[in-house]
Amino acid sequence: MLENKVIGKMNDKSSYPQTFYINNTPLTDKVQIAEGFNNYFSNIGLLTSRNVPISNKCFTSFMPQPLEHSIFLGPVAPIEVLNLAKKLKSNLALAKITFQINY
Repeated sequence: MLENKVIGKMNDKSSYPQTFYINNTPLTDKVQIAEGFNNYFSNIGLLTSRNVPISNKCFTSFMPQPLEHSIFLGPVAPIEVLNLAKKLKSNLALAKITFQINY
């Protein structure tokens, strides 16, 4: 589809490179290419950690201070609110609450 070509999403396998260079060696065998990628990604963490200097700073020193007066409320379905309201003790209610749920 034209939309996929515009955003760079292609399902045509022939558009992928037929040759990969791993350690300056051209490879066309799919198993060798897969092993090369596996070797690279299984070692990248160790190789990166060797190149990062040791720091005496605690990781929290790089983080912003937490907000003291904040709250996060995730999305809630109207039926969840209604079900919780039904579970409230009726003798504690100050007024009758009417819910109108529009879907």
